[in-house]
Amino acid sequence: MTKIGIVVVSYKNAAMTARYVREELSRLTCPHDLVVVANAASVEEGRALAEACGIAESDVVASAENLGYARGNNLGVRTLLQRGEFSHFLFTNDDIEIRDADILERLADTMQRHDDVAAIGPRIVGLDGRDQSPHDRYISPWRLIGWRLFSFLRRRQGVADASADETPQSRYTYWVQGSFMLVDAEAFQRVGMFDEGTFLYFEEPILAEKFRAIGRRMYFDATCSVVHYEGSSTKSNPNRERIENESRMLYFRKYRGVSAIVLRLLKIVLQ
Repeated sequence: MTKIGIVVVSYKNAAMTARYVREELSRLTCPHDLVVVANAASVEEGRALAEACGIAESDVVASAENLGYARGNNLGVRTLLQRGEFSHFLFTNDDIEIRDADILERLADTMQRHDDVAAIGPRIVGLDGRDQSPHDRYISPWRLIGWRLFSFLRRRQGVADASADETPQSRYTYWVQGSFMLVDAEAFQRVGMFDEGTFLYFEEPILAEKFRAIGRRMYFDATCSVVHYEGSSTKSNPNRERIENESRMLYFRKYRGVSAIVLRLLKIVLQ
């Protein structure tokens, strides 16, 4: 039986979160339970967000601390599990436009037909018309060093470079973007959920490595799609590069076994 829990992590953008819950998630034809995690929010702000979204106060968890992506979504899952068991969890940003009302049924059905799949994502198309997912290959530290030192060598790597009018092929992939990603609930809990050593960035390839360790994979379903507006808060964050590099180093060291010498060289090059 398909029972889906949805987690939305909201950060100081109540209007966008409310729009998403009221106008997008309400269109979904698949029954679901919803938890909104309000990062860096007071209890009062959490109550106001619940009212703006038109949901129960118990459906909003306010955290005084900004937990980031991994810890925020893990908190949402733990909150959902207090209500019972789920077959799947959907992790979704609030800057998304859902094109297919039956997208959850379609993604879950594809997962059922591929029993080695633990996570699946649809086409995620940016406002520039380009696909932001999937990412088919591992990008090594040596490649990153080469790109930084010889920028003319760099091309778009790993992401389908297609316009919104061109449909890529459904396939197994290394990782799918976490702005709209459905996971198998049992497998997600089995691998310890998201690595809370990250604040933002690299959560998806880290999760892909965790799934690979138990013989599971990620899958890209090109038959359904969402639009990703990409909120400006992350892009404008002055600490963005530092935060991304910290997550990158954790990923390479803990999940890809990259040596300390190579990581030291990469860190120097990225500074």
